[in-house]
Amino acid sequence: EFTANLVRDLGDAIRPHIQELWDAHGAKVKEAEPTGSGTTPPSPPPPPTATAGVPEPPKPKTALDFAKEASYVARGLKLGADVGALLRQGAEMAVNDPIQWVKSVGTGLSKTDKAKLAKHYQMLEERSINGNKMSDVRKAAGLKISSADAEEPFASKLFDKVPVLNKLENFQKAFLDSGRIERFDSFYRKFPDATEKELKQYAAYLNSAMGKSNVSRVPELLEVVMTAPRWTSSRWEMAGRLMASPVTVTKALRGNKAAMQEAKNLGRYAMAMYGALKVAESQGATVEFDPRSSDFLKMRVGEKVFDPTSGVAAPIRTSLRMMLFARGEGSFNANAATELGKVVTNTSHPVNTT
Repeated sequence: EFTANLVRDLGDAIRPHIQELWDAHGAKVKEAEPTGSGTTPPSPPPPPTATAGVPEPPKPKTALDFAKEASYVARGLKLGADVGALLRQGAEMAVNDPIQWVKSVGTGLSKTDKAKLAKHYQMLEERSINGNKMSDVRKAAGLKISSADAEEPFASKLFDKVPVLNKLENFQKAFLDSGRIERFDSFYRKFPDATEKELKQYAAYLNSAMGKSNVSRVPELLEVVMTAPRWTSSRWEMAGRLMASPVTVTKALRGNKAAMQEAKNLGRYAMAMYGALKVAESQGATVEFDPRSSDFLKMRVGEKVFDPTSGVAAPIRTSLRMMLFARGEGSFNANAATELGKVVTNTSHPVNTT
C-alpha cells in the first residue's frame, strides 16, 4: 500500500513537469510553422523589460537539466531518502560530539516543516557571539551549509512535492546544518582569539568530516555520472587528514588551535573505528586489515559487509595499494590503472551499475 501511494504521489508530482515540457514543445512547433507562401515570418516579440516587483519568467530547461532530474530520481529510489545521513555525514559527529549529535537529531525532527526550518535558519543567521554576527564569521571562514550550498542531491527535486520525502529532506538539512554550525560556533566561543587562518582551518575540517567537502563547485555533469561527487571528495579529504595526522599533531604542539581540535577529533575517530572492528571481530565477524583485500577495514558477517568508517576505508585502501605498487608489488602501471578504474566504478551513478 505504501509503495502504491508513493508511486501515485510521484505521478502527481511529475505530471505538471511533463505537461510543462509538452506545452513548451508545442509552442516551439507553432513558432516554426510557415505563415503562408511568399510572406515574411513575423518578427519575434521584443524582449520583456524588467518591471519592479514582477518576477522574470523561469528559464527554459535544457537537456542537462532533465538528465540531472532523472538521475536524482534514480539516485533517490536506489539510495533511499537520506535517512542514512545520521551515520553517513553524521558519523564523525556521533563519535566526537555525541551530545551535539543527539541535539541535531532533535533539531531535525522538529524542523521537518518548511516554515519551521526557515525560521530556524533565520535564528542561526541572526546569532551573535562576542559582538560578531556569526553568519558573517562562518561565511568568511568558508563553512558550507545547506541553505547557501545545497546538500548532495540524493533525492530528486520532484520529491519535494511528496509530503513524506519532503519532510525527510528537511530533516537532513536541519540535522546536518545544526551539527556544522553549532560545532563551529562552539569552537568560536571556546577560542575567541582564534585567528582567521585557524577559523578557516577548522571550517575546512568540518566540511570534510560532515560530508560537504571543500570543493568550491561540482560540475553539473559529475552530478549525473557520479553517485555523490561531494561525498566522495569529502571521504578522500578525511582519508588524507587521517594519514597526515602526524603533521596536524605537530601544528597543535606549536599552538595552532584548529590543529589541536582536529588532532583530538581524528584521534577519537580513528580509535572508534578500530574499536568497532575489534569488537566485531571478537563477536565472530570477519575483519580484514590487509589493504590488498576488498574488505579492508570492513566487517563481514556471512554475505553482509559493514563499513564502520563511513566511507573513509576505500580511499585509504586505494592510497595504500598505490604505495605497495610503487614499491614493486606487480606492474605499477597495470595495477594503478585497475585500481583507478575501481574508484571510477565504485563512485559511478546507481543507474550506471544497475
